[in-house]
Amino acid sequence: MLLDIERHIERIGSEISKAQTNLLSGNSVNTNNINNLSKNLFSAYQNSFQNSRDPKELKAEAQINLLIRNLDNLEKLITEASQKLSK
Repeated sequence: MLLDIERHIERIGSEISKAQTNLLSGNSVNTNNINNLSKNLFSAYQNSFQNSRDPKELKAEAQINLLIRNLDNLEKLITEASQKLSK
């Protein structure tokens, strides 16, 4: 299960980076893939190690929290880009 979570973390991180790069370059972003990956990650996380203290799982939990912050930042970028386009 931990390997599945690590794969989700890597994929979401990659998708977030691509989306941020596209937005900052003035290109459009499709967030469907990020949303689907996020849902899968959250589901895997809930079903595995929510109350664990294993060091590897704690590291994965920290990475998930970082991804959440990155998703929040991406959402802000998307909102800003949308507002600029609507003016």
